[in-house]
Amino acid sequence: MKNPAENAQAVQILREENIGRLAMCAGDYPYVIPLCYVYVRQCIYFHCGPAGKKLEMIRENNRVCFQVDRISKILPSDYPCKYSIDSRSVIAFGRVTEVEDDAEKLEALEALTGAFVRESPVNPISPDQAASVIVLKMNIDGMTVKTTGS
Repeated sequence: MKNPAENAQAVQILREENIGRLAMCAGDYPYVIPLCYVYVRQCIYFHCGPAGKKLEMIRENNRVCFQVDRISKILPSDYPCKYSIDSRSVIAFGRVTEVEDDAEKLEALEALTGAFVRESPVNPISPDQAASVIVLKMNIDGMTVKTTGS
């Protein structure tokens, strides 16, 4: 598993994509959810409401795994079991913390907004809006990349 700063291919994928899957484990079963994210300063940021299963699990066990993929195309074959895909994926391992610093929280929320709202300008995020959500930051301990196909 490579250091995040040394894994240029993984960083590129994390910067270019914006939907990933967060895997958590607390209690008897693992739990995986898709979510919107942004990669800023070698960390993965996402947000949630002030209550819910994701936040509850992270507070119980903040060690997580995060997966992102890019599937370019199906690679057909004459043999059904030989079909493949042209893809790249990243798996990052780390720990999630709640962002307490107001400036960092606002920066992460603005980055998330900028990643998804590109067609028209949006109003600035107010302090009340920022206070209504929890921003979470995944500090990455290591990452792996898998490439299939071409």
